[in-house]
Amino acid sequence: MKTDKKNQIWLLSSLALALGVITILYVLVCTLCRGVWDEKYKIAFTLFGNEVAWYGIFIAIGFVCAIILSCLKMYKYGISSEPFYFFCFIGVPVAIIGARMGSCFIGQTEWEDYFKTFGQGLAIEWGVMLVVIVALIYFPLILRNEKYFVKDQTNKKIVMRKISMWVYLDCIAPAIFIGQIIGRFGNYFNHEVYGGVINDASTINFLKIFFPWMEDSSHVWRQPTFFYEQIGNIIGLFLIYFVSEIIKSNRIRKAGTLAISYFLWYGIVRIIMTPLRMQGSASGGSGGEEMNLIITICWIVFAFIFLLLNTFIFPKYLRNKRVIYLSFISITFFFKRFFRKNNNILINKYHNDKKKFIREENEIFWYNNF
Repeated sequence: MKTDKKNQIWLLSSLALALGVITILYVLVCTLCRGVWDEKYKIAFTLFGNEVAWYGIFIAIGFVCAIILSCLKMYKYGISSEPFYFFCFIGVPVAIIGARMGSCFIGQTEWEDYFKTFGQGLAIEWGVMLVVIVALIYFPLILRNEKYFVKDQTNKKIVMRKISMWVYLDCIAPAIFIGQIIGRFGNYFNHEVYGGVINDASTINFLKIFFPWMEDSSHVWRQPTFFYEQIGNIIGLFLIYFVSEIIKSNRIRKAGTLAISYFLWYGIVRIIMTPLRMQGSASGGSGGEEMNLIITICWIVFAFIFLLLNTFIFPKYLRNKRVIYLSFISITFFFKRFFRKNNNILINKYHNDKKKFIREENEIFWYNNF
């Protein structure tokens, strides 16, 4: 009964947040953004002499919503949110640094303007990649702290087990969708990220109602690729964050499946959108978009291969036996025993560590309350 109530709280709270925020912002944009677009509409207000763009405001709202959705999923799994809170102080600045670096690499921003953070220029996928690299270092280290261990009852014995970092990434990665969905509103205010010319009258009539600013200075209507990407991410959020929780087969779902699925889905969305965006540039495709296309292809290939490894190889050879970590324990035990007088203490610690780090392939279901 307690588990059912927790799942209901998670589902209702997450749905209310995601649907509520997205709906409110869509209504707000469609209501306020009328008339002919002008450069002044990029700016929301001025703070201490610096112009604050709508783009930055939407990015900030997206960050907050993604953090809340991640914490709600951790609440559902019954794991501590504290490691994630600490990570936010690292991850948010790292995401901005990575996004700015990516913008410079692909030519959207000049390197001399890198630290002009009040200006435009964020390549979100680069920020996500850098955050993932930092997370792969951070979570394995902090989760070794025993206060974050969870109780697991095996053979009528309660064992304290270390939580896999992949369980946390399964909570965090799908929630990034909401941040990307909200952030794309900033492209609309900046009058950017559009595709080729539209000649279909019915499509133009739709844009006149919902996205009137997609008409450029030459009175030519363009494909709203930011809107298409939003729809793709909304579907991804619904499937990976919500629907995936009904999967109860450990043959299909492992710890890490949702995190990897996020990268695979977003890569597919981007590889569809990038050619459309290339049509919107004056030359038929900029170097930045071409580089993004190459990175997206690599992203998809890597995610697909890693998904196969995580489903069929890692559970059998790594996650169940913990070969790498246990090898490390064995090597350190071999050398440390020569420098310890009381070897019994060291031997007990060695065997206890082995018990803590041996996990089953269906580990994710311990936190799903199945």
